[in-house]
Amino acid sequence: MSKPPALFKPFNKYLIQARKLDKVHPVAAYYCRYHFLQKGVAVVKGKNEPEAKQFLGGLMGQLEKAKPQLPEQSKEEKQESILELALNVFTIADNEDRAGNATKGTAIKFRTCSTLFEACSTLGDISEDVNEKLRYARWKQVDIMKAIKEGRKPT
Repeated sequence: MSKPPALFKPFNKYLIQARKLDKVHPVAAYYCRYHFLQKGVAVVKGKNEPEAKQFLGGLMGQLEKAKPQLPEQSKEEKQESILELALNVFTIADNEDRAGNATKGTAIKFRTCSTLFEACSTLGDISEDVNEKLRYARWKQVDIMKAIKEGRKPT
């Protein structure tokens, strides 16, 4: 697939995450791409953006091709599977942070789990607890990266 148009830069993280997950968790990879598609369609709706629409059309084709290869599961089972992965990554990042060992890698883990939490929302509502973890993960990612850029130890 070609590089996404600049119009989609704010949510390229979903495609990046999908590529990382293709081999290890195809369901999560699929729904990261699907979430990107939903956001992309909302951005180009009613606009004359032929390059962006062509990119989204290619992504739609890729999703249609991948869908039959996904395991036979209900929406709830798929959401639970992605949520389990996100919570595992969240726990690892949170433990690193609370132990005072936060690094750029920790920030990336927080971004990964927030991306997965958001992808989960395409399959249905997520609980308030998950929403809380999503907000916390977003905040911690920014907080850790800001500390690193300022040359101080993340807290």
